[in-house]
Amino acid sequence: MPDNTIYNLLLTAHSWTRWFILLLALAVLFKSYKGWIEQSPFGKGDNALSAAWVGLILFNALTGFVLYEISPLLNNPSVDAMSFGEIMKNKMLRFWKVEHLTLMLLAAVIAQFGRIRIKRQSTDTKRHKVSALYFTIGFILILAGIPWAETGRLFRF
Repeated sequence: MPDNTIYNLLLTAHSWTRWFILLLALAVLFKSYKGWIEQSPFGKGDNALSAAWVGLILFNALTGFVLYEISPLLNNPSVDAMSFGEIMKNKMLRFWKVEHLTLMLLAAVIAQFGRIRIKRQSTDTKRHKVSALYFTIGFILILAGIPWAETGRLFRF
């Protein structure tokens, strides 16, 4: 089991990165929809903003995978002894071991796939449209995977 200091440091970084991801998502989505509606050029700023957003998502996914492996909550003898069915019956364990992991992984994959698709579009309007569609889906998945009911987890110090 790792030192709790490392775990807490990673958990704090993971938690705060979420807020940067959400703020950046609002900017990316605003620019994507505006560019699509107004048929404006997809410039370097649009590309950089979407790259930063997807990069932060991937960074947080990597941090999350490390946390998943070292979490004392998820990796202890009593949880290890549980069957998948028992985990699914436990609301807290189901959220952290299945729902959060699945939603965030899907969000990261869809956001990255959207970045790839943007580069393959023939017009700027199509780039904005693809950006708006894929990033909206990723954003919704991220919102669904955040533990909103656990207010103590929303801001870590």
